[in-house]
Amino acid sequence: MELTASDIKKTALSLGFSACGIARAIPLTAEKQYFTSMIENGTQATLAYLERDIEVRFSPALLLPGCKSVIVVLYNYLTGKKLEADYKIAKYAFIKDYHVFIKNKLERVVEMISEAYPEAHCKITVDSANITEKNWAVKAGLGYIGKNSLLQTDNGSFFLIGTILTDVVFEYDAEKISNCGSCMRCVEACPVHAITKPYQVDISQCISFHTIENKEITDNSANTFQWVFGCDVCQDICPNNKNSKPNPDALDKISLFLHFKNADFENLTKEEFQNCFKDSCVTRRKYEKFTERVNKVKIELNGKPNSKSE
Repeated sequence: MELTASDIKKTALSLGFSACGIARAIPLTAEKQYFTSMIENGTQATLAYLERDIEVRFSPALLLPGCKSVIVVLYNYLTGKKLEADYKIAKYAFIKDYHVFIKNKLERVVEMISEAYPEAHCKITVDSANITEKNWAVKAGLGYIGKNSLLQTDNGSFFLIGTILTDVVFEYDAEKISNCGSCMRCVEACPVHAITKPYQVDISQCISFHTIENKEITDNSANTFQWVFGCDVCQDICPNNKNSKPNPDALDKISLFLHFKNADFENLTKEEFQNCFKDSCVTRRKYEKFTERVNKVKIELNGKPNSKSE
């Protein structure tokens, strides 16, 4: 039985994805040149992994030999919930670790492809391989890159991206030419001026970098404006997100810390961290670094250090 692009998209939507597109697997030369220029300018800060395997990042056939198609899905992670505390956590961390459940969903799509084409080869990526997922979402007709360097769509930017590389040829979607126009809200709203100019983010200044990735001692002295994991400022201010709607599928995956009050953050034990943040992306930060950041934000809030972290 022939499997069509339409079949794949219908299945993706039935699995809880918000959108699905398919792009022809070709080397992304212009995108690679731009990325390389950013690396040469040092915008990657201490994220040395961005400097490795750049050729692979923009050539899917180097990840999956014979790759012909890149299937791209978007998952809306909005739950419609808010933290009750003054401490801020990026909305994508409100749900269980997306690496796991998105991969599981995509494995069901791969099963469809394998049933229709027993000789097919497929590779799933969910922010877990050297591949430029945002650029492939653009090539698959799902959106465009905004001035905050994030994927923008007609339905906002609160999306996680997953891909399936395959050596099966499918009908391809056309790239949609669009942009942010004259809007500069994200550039102007960033409290640390990390968006140094449209489409260019200085990672070393970015709040998300300091609250998730930065392992250096200076991390604890950086002002993150109450953010303790990630940052949503440039997305919250974006007009594209004005009408973003919660995803019912995401509601089934809510983490256990959303009920936290200030005192819960400030008196968090290691056991509570492991229990309440389990299956969450927040555990990437580890307990010690997370509580260091909480202590720093507490000082910003009321000038009193957390005795547990002294």
